[in-house]
Amino acid sequence: HELKDEPLMELDNRPTVGMQRGLYGLQNSILWAHFFDRLGYRLVLTPSTNQQISKIGIEAMAAETCYPVKVSHGHVKELIGKTRYLFMPTMINMPTAEPSATGFYCPMIQSNSYMVRVALGIDQTSVLSPIIHMKYDPDTLALEISEQIQKKLHVSKSEIKRAVYYALDMNNQFIMELCRRGQEI
Repeated sequence: HELKDEPLMELDNRPTVGMQRGLYGLQNSILWAHFFDRLGYRLVLTPSTNQQISKIGIEAMAAETCYPVKVSHGHVKELIGKTRYLFMPTMINMPTAEPSATGFYCPMIQSNSYMVRVALGIDQTSVLSPIIHMKYDPDTLALEISEQIQKKLHVSKSEIKRAVYYALDMNNQFIMELCRRGQEI
């Protein structure tokens, strides 16, 4: 679901979790939508980057960075106070085609959640900011996530584990379909 101007604390009688469409949000939104859905929440994304989001992000910057990181500040500012929770993970690495490849995110993306929280003075009570290693096997990934967010979301480790497996499966299906469609074109 995409965020509009009005706060959206619930959708379909489920609490909402806001996530920026910028940076890792573009690549991982399918995964996180299924993950939170399985836990009884609805993921809400910011609108596509536009002039207003870009301007807000640039003005909110506390340090000089690349344009995508500046824009991410605008995306997060759009979400503040408009969803029940704000999902700002620290994404360390990503799966790679070759298992031996490291697949680290850029240090600016890795530290984005910290930079945004400081620059915008975000109240931590509604923030979900787990440190995430997407290259971990599903069991380790589920444990990593559950140790960091289960209490805030009032869910069990087993629920998070099931949600991780489901979300990874749905994300893989999406990627396979995307590749299939790409080959048709």
